[in-house]
Amino acid sequence: MEKKSDSQNETVLKKKMPHLSVFENIASNSNQICAYLYEYFELTGRPNVKIVNGQEYCEFNFHGMQFKVETQNKGKWYWFIDLKIWNPALKIKKLYGIEIVNQKIEHLNSTNHCYDFGVATDRYTDSSPGWKFAPCGAAKVIRFNNGKIDHAELYCYQTHNDGLPIPKQSKFNELAVSCGSLFVFKDDSISQKENNSVYDGKIKCDNECFEFSPYLAKGEYMVRKKNTILRSKPTRSSDVIATYQSEDKLEVLEDVGNLERISFQVAPWVRVRMFDGREGYIFGSLLKKEDEFWPPY
Repeated sequence: MEKKSDSQNETVLKKKMPHLSVFENIASNSNQICAYLYEYFELTGRPNVKIVNGQEYCEFNFHGMQFKVETQNKGKWYWFIDLKIWNPALKIKKLYGIEIVNQKIEHLNSTNHCYDFGVATDRYTDSSPGWKFAPCGAAKVIRFNNGKIDHAELYCYQTHNDGLPIPKQSKFNELAVSCGSLFVFKDDSISQKENNSVYDGKIKCDNECFEFSPYLAKGEYMVRKKNTILRSKPTRSSDVIATYQSEDKLEVLEDVGNLERISFQVAPWVRVRMFDGREGYIFGSLLKKEDEFWPPY
């Protein structure tokens, strides 16, 4: 397994892009990705793996979510991993594409997909109007060169039902458009640029650029927002134990599931131990890794 000091992968995946720590060791486990994910999510037993034409497939359920993994081995040193996470109750998907060369991540992209009415689709092949999945919320793209960052960016999509009106001249329009700023990561620094991929000039996000965080692994985190509430149970209606501020430290003891969408953020509730020794529950999107970047939308 590659040492952390030998690569910049961990710097970006753990500290810069929200909740991508699942990929920290994925490159060195690319030839047994289903087993690796089973272990990461602390599932018991073994995954049901199918091999079709040299491609590995597995599906499993976790905390009300459906996971589908497709792994393509195009030669001894090349892997492509396609990971789809679907939450039927909240009608939201998470799509990951990971390209691995010589046990190092070369390219990674991550996009939320929401169920809404329009003509765009996550397959980009169906132009007929209707209810379907399309990009929404935060999108991330990271490219590496021999284990070092070549280019990384974070930007946002917005769907019409999240506040952007459909133009009067068209009864049916594209379901999602890029909005807000484009954040570019290079050499451990972050720059903010105008997003040139939007339609008709720069479009402001009418809501928070949300992130779908399917799972928070055990470990050390920090409070991301001021006045974050520690509760007695994993629900917004439970008793308040205490209130904490940005940068307060804690330890995640357990991801209890119970995914919710709160203020455009989709995440599970987690059981935590705060720096002062108090234990309770916090909504997962209110936490971050040290130095992790979230766009200020």
